[in-house]
Amino acid sequence: MIIAFDALFLSPMRNFNYSRGSLFSYLMIIVFFSADIAAKQDDPNHESLTFTVTASGATSVRLHSNHFGWDQHHPKGVAKQNQDGTWSVHIRPAWLKNARYRWIVDGGKEYLTGEHAAGKCKKRILDGSIVRNQNEILRFWKSGSGNVKGEIAASCKFNEEKS
Repeated sequence: MIIAFDALFLSPMRNFNYSRGSLFSYLMIIVFFSADIAAKQDDPNHESLTFTVTASGATSVRLHSNHFGWDQHHPKGVAKQNQDGTWSVHIRPAWLKNARYRWIVDGGKEYLTGEHAAGKCKKRILDGSIVRNQNEILRFWKSGSGNVKGEIAASCKFNEEKS
């Protein structure tokens, strides 16, 4: 990045008539630009996004999403087992737009309609992490909200919630 930065910003200055004020202004722009780049590199949510779900006893887990064109065999949707009953999908680079998704466990898509009919999704619908339309109940990730942790496959509850 330094070479490209030098080419973009320092090359035009070689023939620049410097004054103390203009040089200070130019250097301040460089400092703020560099700080912005460093902040984005240090932000783990800028580079990647992780979805984690509990699916104890499962042999395969996938993330099924509108970001994958609802292709249940999309290679980026394959979850890796964490050896504690949870599975994680790492998305790189992180999505910049909202996502609707569901989990596929051992080849079967989760449908939260039964959970919704039993009144178990109210809290998640209110907080926006589950959305419903005419025919489906889907999980929802809001752009910029960070990693998803604690979900339970085929349930509207999170791991930390008590019955």
